[in-house]
Amino acid sequence: MTIITYYYRKLDDPEGKIQEHLENLGKELGFSLIDICLDENQDLIDRLQESASSIQIGPYRLHFPFEDIDIRIAVRAYQDSQASHLENSPQVISKASEATKISGLERFSYWLANNYVWFITAVLVFFIGFPLLAPVLMKENHKTSAHIIYSVYSIFCHQLSFRSYFFYGEQAYYPRQLANIPNMLTYEEVTGKSAVDTTYARSFEGNDLLGFKVAICERDLAIYGALIIAGILFQLTGKKLKSIPWYWWVILAIIPIGLDGGSQLFSLGGNWPAWFPIRESTPLLRTITGALFGLVTAWYVYPVMEESMLDVRTGLARKLTIKKRMMQKEKDQ
Repeated sequence: MTIITYYYRKLDDPEGKIQEHLENLGKELGFSLIDICLDENQDLIDRLQESASSIQIGPYRLHFPFEDIDIRIAVRAYQDSQASHLENSPQVISKASEATKISGLERFSYWLANNYVWFITAVLVFFIGFPLLAPVLMKENHKTSAHIIYSVYSIFCHQLSFRSYFFYGEQAYYPRQLANIPNMLTYEEVTGKSAVDTTYARSFEGNDLLGFKVAICERDLAIYGALIIAGILFQLTGKKLKSIPWYWWVILAIIPIGLDGGSQLFSLGGNWPAWFPIRESTPLLRTITGALFGLVTAWYVYPVMEESMLDVRTGLARKLTIKKRMMQKEKDQ
């Protein structure tokens, strides 16, 4: 069966005369007309990059205003091409019938293409929720469940106590003495341990006096939190935000977090000379650079994803519409 798709704007055909003429041509020339209103599908307008009506006849696209002779020539050329393919490949018939079938995977793909931002955000909320739940469980004396969370998330994060936030304690964090944060009890003071002993620093989960550690570090918490906020904002703005150039992503996201995180590495061991610059970042800097990384990464990645998802939505939306129109025509007949 030859299928012709008529993408129309109501402004171009307010009385439906063009559609009526195409339906009459369909009876004469032997094609089935599928009409899709562009006014009801912004994705198609964006992808087709057209503000006026058009007719898709196989590989040929005619633009408004239409000439009857152009439509006839394009239809005949497309039908001749179809006939030639049928002669050379009988399987084309079965493939053509399958072209309008909608599989469960395609329906899921269409849903995901429309809701991928919410889906990713929900996964991140779920992922970040457990580390925040761990200190709550410790406080409520559900230590077995909390230990499971700490153990699982140790795969994703170093969990150093002096670089993590605490709930229910005297302070929200216990920095290293090297960080030089005034008026704060340091990790060394409250634990009696050296920060160089990273094995203990990872395993220390807190107590009733100091509070209990979040199962991911300050920077990771900021990264995931920023990605969640950025995803919500991107969705609420209609996914219209344009992506930034890659070099701005490097400048705004990679370099700050790289400098702040990388410059700490030398402070965890090694017999460095006295003149060698050794530093420890602060919770504020870790949170700022982590949040900056999350926000800018989302700004760079989400618009790129939207371009790909728009292609998926457009193709599946057209296929779903054609299928519905064909089913409706079968019922009417």
